[in-house]
Parts: sequence; C-alpha cells; structure tokens
Amino acid sequence: MEFEHIEVISHPIQSVYEVLRDHTADLAPYLPQVTAIKELSREEESPGVTRVLNHWQANDRSAPAAVRPFVSQKMLAWHDHARWVDAEHQVEWHLETTYLARLFECGGVNAVEPHGDGHSQFRLQGTLIVHPERVPGVPRILAKRLRSKIEDWMIQMITPNLAELPRAVQQFLDRRV
Repeated sequence: MEFEHIEVISHPIQSVYEVLRDHTADLAPYLPQVTAIKELSREEESPGVTRVLNHWQANDRSAPAAVRPFVSQKMLAWHDHARWVDAEHQVEWHLETTYLARLFECGGVNAVEPHGDGHSQFRLQGTLIVHPERVPGVPRILAKRLRSKIEDWMIQMITPNLAELPRAVQQFLDRRV
C-alpha cells in the first residue's frame, strides 16, 4: 500500500535538508510520539552520498489505546536506514523493526523541494507491505484476509505520525533563527 505526505516548511531547502540529514536525533523533543532518536552509524558512501542508521523509540501514545496494555517498549522501536543524496536533496529509506523482524516492509523516498520565497516543500512517499502470515500462530488463510485491513489501519496510524516530521523541522529551525 502506498502513502504520501506533502507539507511546506517556511525555511530554505538547504537548511531543511541539512536538519533532516544531520540533526534527526535533535528532532525527538518536537515529535510527540517519539521518546528518543539515536544515530547508530554514519558513513560517506561517495562524495555527496551519506548512509545513516538511526534507532527510533516511540512511546505508547503511538499505539491505539485498546492495545497499549499489551505493547512493550521493544515493540515500539525501529531502525531507519537512510541513504542521503545531496545533489537531489532526497533520502531513500527503509524501516526495520527491532522486535518480531520481517512483520512488514516499509520504505520510500523523501525529498525537500523548493517552494518559492525561501520556503521548502517536504515530500514523503512510501510503501507499506504487512506480512501477518509471519506472526507465530496466525493461520495463513486468516492472515491473507487480514492483510489489507491491517495495512489500512497501519497507514491510518503512521500517516499522522509522519506528518509530525516536517512540523518538527519547522519548530527546530524556528528556534534556531
């Protein structure tokens, strides 16, 4: 299932891109459902291309209220693998759960684009594929029937959280000015 979120940020493209690439961990205080972001590794693949691995830890507010009593901190963590391409002001990314690996595939490309008058447009595009058949004890026939419903539910849960990222960048840059 594909998803997209576009939002304007009232700061220049280079500033927005650099915050996203180099200061992701500093955005955690501006993301209401994130407890912490920790950079685990950074390497220059080639001039202008950087690979970064971040560990994200969400709080239980990111889970629906009905399931919060059953959700552990391990279930609310993931790794964000990112390949930043400076010349295009974009990042290719994919997420990896740290608990019950391979339950879903989620990745895409985000770009920071010019939007006139020194503003930028943040474009997040991704794809989510859920694999409920990989959950121990779930019958394959049931998993097949539930796949699209689970993907719809996850997209409805993920999209508002993703919308917080450009708002966090906006707040971060506003405070730096």
